[in-house]
Amino acid sequence: MRWAPLLALLLLALPARAGAAPEEEPAPTARLVHRGGEPDPGGKVLLQLEVRWPGRPERHLPGRPTLKLPRGATHRLGQTASDFRGDHTRWRTDVVVELPERGGPWRIGPATVPLEAGRLAGTVLKAEPLEVGEPSLFRQLLSQGVGNGAVVLAVLLWLGWRWRSLAPAAPDEGSTLVEDLLERAGAQAPDACLATLVEARLALTTLDVDDSVPPTADALRERLEAVRFGGESVDEDECRRLLTALRAALEEAR
Repeated sequence: MRWAPLLALLLLALPARAGAAPEEEPAPTARLVHRGGEPDPGGKVLLQLEVRWPGRPERHLPGRPTLKLPRGATHRLGQTASDFRGDHTRWRTDVVVELPERGGPWRIGPATVPLEAGRLAGTVLKAEPLEVGEPSLFRQLLSQGVGNGAVVLAVLLWLGWRWRSLAPAAPDEGSTLVEDLLERAGAQAPDACLATLVEARLALTTLDVDDSVPPTADALRERLEAVRFGGESVDEDECRRLLTALRAALEEAR
């Protein structure tokens, strides 16, 4: 009878153990991967959309994915396959993206993939966007520092030092540079024209044109960012108006 208390404890423990909640299974995940191609204006890049989940391939059935693209880009879906890697499955599909003609970098994504079968049918997985292509020198300058305002100030200080260091025999070189930039902008397509106008406005600051005189460098920079990365567009009429305003500011500075 001395075993009776121990047997009673074992009997009480068994139902509790049997009723314990199973460990939660990790959810499927999705991601976009850049696999190759030339990330140049008008070029093509190869991406791969991957979905991973624990267990065998038949546990889930990913449906047709959707992909958010930058303005002017197109894409087509390629081959789809899956493989079992011992403890998890990797499902993947190739995506060929034809980039816009305008300059990069380009933000591709996010991508979404619906699950059409299995315990999680109806769930939509999301793959975070990725960026391809190299930014312009001006974009790299703006991306440095703790804020855009500090970066623009650093660029202005550098430009001021650069022109102050010119030989005294070339006092009009600053205005000549602005003239050259405005001339170049007038011959460019709208996207490129807007980028050149930003450079011209920064150069105008070295000719004692007040920072607050419109169009300001900050306003032009924000417009350029909205066109390149926010899906907005710029046309020839807008560029012509900005060009006229900067030419007038140059004449005032002489």
